[in-house]
Amino acid sequence: MTSRPPTARATWTRIALLALIAGALAALGLVGQRVFESADGFAALFLAITSTLSVVLALVAIIGAVRLLTTDRRSTPVK
Repeated sequence: MTSRPPTARATWTRIALLALIAGALAALGLVGQRVFESADGFAALFLAITSTLSVVLALVAIIGAVRLLTTDRRSTPVK
């Protein structure tokens, strides 16, 4: 049993979810910085971790969108 490749709509949905999660992580980092203001070291570490994760997820979403836009789906043979 072979699995079919995901449709363009499913791929766009995944990309949108990645971008949404990246934005939520960025917001969480900023809120966390305010919440943990009294613990300077922890606030900086929390912001660094959430910012890094949000940037990585945003880059994955951008790369996925570019790959989807530049892929010619018509050349894929249908079985």
